[in-house]
Amino acid sequence: MNPALICLSLALSALSSSAAVQQEEPAPTPPPFEAPPEVIPELDAGVFTRFYHESGALAREGYLVDGVRTGVWKAWDESGARVYVGAFRDYRRVGPWILYGKGARATSQGYYDDRGLRHGAWAIYGGRGDLRLVAHYDHGVRVGVHERFTRGGLLVERTLYKAGLKDGPSIKKSTGAKSLVEKGVWSSGKRVGPWSFYHEDGALKRAGTFKGGLEEGEWVSYFPNGKRESIGRFEAGRAVGIWTGYHKQGERRFVATFVGGIQEGPYTEWGRSGQLIAQGDYKAGTYEGPWKFWSAEGQLDTTRSGRYSKGALIQ
Repeated sequence: MNPALICLSLALSALSSSAAVQQEEPAPTPPPFEAPPEVIPELDAGVFTRFYHESGALAREGYLVDGVRTGVWKAWDESGARVYVGAFRDYRRVGPWILYGKGARATSQGYYDDRGLRHGAWAIYGGRGDLRLVAHYDHGVRVGVHERFTRGGLLVERTLYKAGLKDGPSIKKSTGAKSLVEKGVWSSGKRVGPWSFYHEDGALKRAGTFKGGLEEGEWVSYFPNGKRESIGRFEAGRAVGIWTGYHKQGERRFVATFVGGIQEGPYTEWGRSGQLIAQGDYKAGTYEGPWKFWSAEGQLDTTRSGRYSKGALIQ
């Protein structure tokens, strides 16, 4: 395999040990919500008005005050299914609102402040009426806990927000909440501290530390069988120093050197049986100087071996 491709995949992967699937949690409970009234309250100086679709089906109804929608309004699509119910003031949505999808089931509900911005808890529902997401807002800005759920009510994601940015512990699970996908801590929208990422089957895939949203320090990646795939260090998100890669059963595969995220210096690659596959030096990410390549049977590949300059074989 081309050493450059090996090291490219190395820089994009890396982490440690296996992860246990978290216990399933009970179905979520929707946040408290006081729905708009079913009967539209009469407004002083208001004119009750209805609008219709071209087909003649009722589209919207509510009160106009000086020609402006005011108070609670309801809307339907051409089939007669509900679209929304909620109040208007000064051309803005205010107070409790319910938005509907197919089958006249609520798809989201929550509150708007006096400026028409989401405020407080908002709930998002699936097509079967099951709670799929709970988010919290402070006058239009995401705050507090954000939780997503499967159709069956199992937790898929839990993240904390502060001033609209992810801030605090976070976990994500796979579709169906069968296994972890990632877990760690956010600070002002950036990953910080220890983080772990997982394969689809829940086995640990990559683990290490972030600083200011960038990888920092030692990172290790793993195969699904739990064996190490690679190990090395990052500085400000760039691979540095000596990196070592392994075959799936733990045999050493390569040793490479990085400077500022670019491969620089000696490189050696071995096959699963320990035979040499490639040996030479990199400069600015390309072959430079004498290189030797061997076949799987240990025979020198004379068509590829020789002296390189800027990645090109010159003799």
